[in-house]
Amino acid sequence: MVLVIVSATVAITLSSRHGQSSPGLTFEAPPSLLPGRAPLAQSILVSPAGFPGTMSGGRPTELTVIDPANATHHGVQPFSSNTLETFPWIASGDDLVAVNGLQDTETIPQVGTAVAFSPTRAQSIRTLGRASYVVDAFTPGDIWLVVDPGFGGTLAADSGCTVEEVSLAGRVLVGSRSYPCDWTVDGPAPAGLLVTRASKPPALEKSPETLSIWDPASNRVEASYGYASPYLQLDGDSGNSVLWNGCNSTPCAPDNFTDLATGRTAVLPRVANGWHVDSSYVLAPNGSFAAVVAISDATSASLRSERQPPVQPCCYPGVQAVLSEVFVYNLHTDSLVESRPLTVASDLHARWSADDAYLFLTLDLQHIEAVPLWSDAASVRVSAVPGDTADAPSESFLPLATEAFR
Repeated sequence: MVLVIVSATVAITLSSRHGQSSPGLTFEAPPSLLPGRAPLAQSILVSPAGFPGTMSGGRPTELTVIDPANATHHGVQPFSSNTLETFPWIASGDDLVAVNGLQDTETIPQVGTAVAFSPTRAQSIRTLGRASYVVDAFTPGDIWLVVDPGFGGTLAADSGCTVEEVSLAGRVLVGSRSYPCDWTVDGPAPAGLLVTRASKPPALEKSPETLSIWDPASNRVEASYGYASPYLQLDGDSGNSVLWNGCNSTPCAPDNFTDLATGRTAVLPRVANGWHVDSSYVLAPNGSFAAVVAISDATSASLRSERQPPVQPCCYPGVQAVLSEVFVYNLHTDSLVESRPLTVASDLHARWSADDAYLFLTLDLQHIEAVPLWSDAASVRVSAVPGDTADAPSESFLPLATEAFR
């Protein structure tokens, strides 16, 4: 699964069964509607975990593997060269996959080499093939290598875009298939790949795009879900569900949840008056829950008045911890099932644990909170991320399950 964090301004209304929420007031649904309880010891964090298009600039940073249960960590360096400048990551089984050798240089095709490795056995690197970025396959443990010479917008490419399905051992499962370069390959779907297709014929820059399922083997578009923006997330286990936003209007339409197996689409709820959403919805790995973080309108107004333009090379000036509220939404019952107050970074990143039990949130540039979502009474655990704050070490991170490394 390619993990993407975006900023969206949406609103959510609490389900009437829980009553009306106000800043600082928490509630909790019956345990049957909440994520299952699990020990924090089942989780592991890897930091940093680069997003597609994230430029590291120079020699790759040593990865930090963190055990949030006991606050211990160790470093690993899976790459021996300094050619890793862009590193999209993907979690698949007990491995991470990165694309090595991409360059932040205009006119140079953005095609590198995908490699797989374990964060606990980083010395065993396996070469998978040419890629600009990678996405999970519908079959667990397999991935699609995506070749897009114009990846990242550094080169105007209208040809040469392909996908190829391989195992993590490097065996080719589906040979190279071409696709239009104005598509974006988003991730797995029951019949192949979820893609965002540009409108036809090409029109204005803000013309609508279509979220579709494409079967590379037959080169057929199997289903479409109307207009969509790139602001979407897929569940990481099966590719059966997706969060997306219909941006064919101004302002953007509400966030939606679609079960790709059944075609059912639901609109995610709205937050009560007095709250301002400070993040996008974050979809749980099994597709059953979504979480979103909100701040009070007063806090939002204060941050807007204090925020300064970015100062290069650091892109996180003025990041501070702010009082917030996390809301958990049960996608199967169409209900908001938990709300709890906590403190998070004003520019936050969020990830679910692999078992759906915890939400990992950046507290600031060097601390990550493990928030138990199976109970609003359980304590929040804070883990420190070693490193230079100027490099924003907790800018991104990838939660994995420790049982994957047994």
